[in-house]
Amino acid sequence: METDPGPMNTSESDPAREHLFKPAHTPIFRKLPVWIALPAVAIVLLLAYQTFGRWYVGSVFAIAILVGSMLLAFGLAWVILRAYLLTTALAIEGDRLVYRSWGRTRSWRLADITKLVQGDVLIELIEWSTTATQNLMFINESGRCFLRLGHQWAHTRIAHAVGVAIQPIDASVITAGDAARFYPGSYSWWVAHPWGRIGVSLASGVVFIIAISLFITWRG
Repeated sequence: METDPGPMNTSESDPAREHLFKPAHTPIFRKLPVWIALPAVAIVLLLAYQTFGRWYVGSVFAIAILVGSMLLAFGLAWVILRAYLLTTALAIEGDRLVYRSWGRTRSWRLADITKLVQGDVLIELIEWSTTATQNLMFINESGRCFLRLGHQWAHTRIAHAVGVAIQPIDASVITAGDAARFYPGSYSWWVAHPWGRIGVSLASGVVFIIAISLFITWRG
């Protein structure tokens, strides 16, 4: 965990200072380990190959289609990641903190930053294993988190530029749900409530199946 040993000397009232930060490159398989991705891809390829076999498609042609589809999927993932890296930046422009991502710009006064909190937070994933991510949270006077940066950002350099010392995350905060309760705004409901996420997904699936069944019945 990165921590700052002492107070910053940067003046928050200096209107001439400007800093620009970009996120570091993130490998595509960082959040989805290869040991999970490869078996999943193998199962999908096997099922798809069996489907093509029932359509009497030649083996070579079927394999070519499957390989091409996988390359296209990885290519799209790479394009999305590159677009994120190119469009995302954090800047200090005078007395304001400016965050840009996917064409959207948000800004706050530097004076609104009461403290910077850094620590590891567990992201609970019912579908996969729980993962830990290091975050830097920007907390305002009311205790609300208005901006959260992940591990791919240079936390210490950003803290020096902002002029606020980094504090360790509260000891009671372990999961994303804890962070959302202790630092409101740090995580969305979708991330903070894994079982709720599963429930909403199942309910949506049931509604979709019912809708399809009613449509088939009506058409019949």
